[in-house]
Amino acid sequence: MPATVAEAPSRLLTYNQIAPLDWFQWRCLLWDHLPSPGRAVSWTRVVNAINTQCKSSVPLQEGDVLRAFQTLCRAYPECAAPGDAGLGMRIWTRILYLQIRQLLGGAMPPFLNLGYAAGDLIPLDPEDEPFRLFIQLYEALVQKTPLAGRDVLEIGCGTGGGCAYLHRYHAPATLRGVDLIEQNIGEC
Repeated sequence: MPATVAEAPSRLLTYNQIAPLDWFQWRCLLWDHLPSPGRAVSWTRVVNAINTQCKSSVPLQEGDVLRAFQTLCRAYPECAAPGDAGLGMRIWTRILYLQIRQLLGGAMPPFLNLGYAAGDLIPLDPEDEPFRLFIQLYEALVQKTPLAGRDVLEIGCGTGGGCAYLHRYHAPATLRGVDLIEQNIGEC
């Protein structure tokens, strides 16, 4: 069974542990250039690729990326598992969720999307107003698709804020949410 956020709260990596990589470079390493265990790694190629993709960041040196990767392997030993496609993205997601949980004292907000400010404002109940921009992103996605009476699946539902909104405002027959982070499902 893969590790979850609930099982690994001590694996929070701080900015000091990943410095001098910034968050863009860290994401690039994890998502696009995580070395495959057991294969020879050209750190020069990895560094050049990260520096090319993250032009607005301070350029990295090979030693910087190697140290960051070693820190990652100490915190996440599964990095040594061969052939796990998508591992870097899952680790990135766990790191971000742990950061959010730490910043918010263990609680998670009902929405984790970036919101949507363009377009017409939709009428909302007063208790939903603080989440207007996040809700409008959902609305922009479903406004031309009638959901009433339909079966709906939200993939990447986080802690369920979007599912709750869709249930209250669009009345689907069934609504299911799935998420990579088991603890999020527990908070839905």
